[in-house]
Amino acid sequence: MQKNKSAEEFLSIQDFWQICLGHISWFVISLIVTFSAAIYYLSSTPDMFTREAAVLVKQETTSPMVAQKSGGEDFNNMALVQQPTSVPNVQRQYTSLTLLTNVVRRLNLASDSVGIIKTAESI
Repeated sequence: MQKNKSAEEFLSIQDFWQICLGHISWFVISLIVTFSAAIYYLSSTPDMFTREAAVLVKQETTSPMVAQKSGGEDFNNMALVQQPTSVPNVQRQYTSLTLLTNVVRRLNLASDSVGIIKTAESI
């Protein structure tokens, strides 16, 4: 290829616009098809919302029990700290009907009290 091309070999901006305007029907058709597909997809897909949360359960640190091992084992296995956990209590609290009823009321998932209780029970 030659490094010094003449100005006649390049496409001018006016020529480019002439070519684009000559094919304007293809642009319009592609826009119509694309927007129609997007509208169909958005109208046929159900709304889905997801939420995630993490809960840190603090351990009671009043009296940890330390089980000591013999000195010949790995450094990681020298001592194990065992603390009582309250995870089942917290789990019961989060699945309680009172808490779920309050959630249903705040999110306006039901209009009457019977619907609120049924929705909370189904959760």
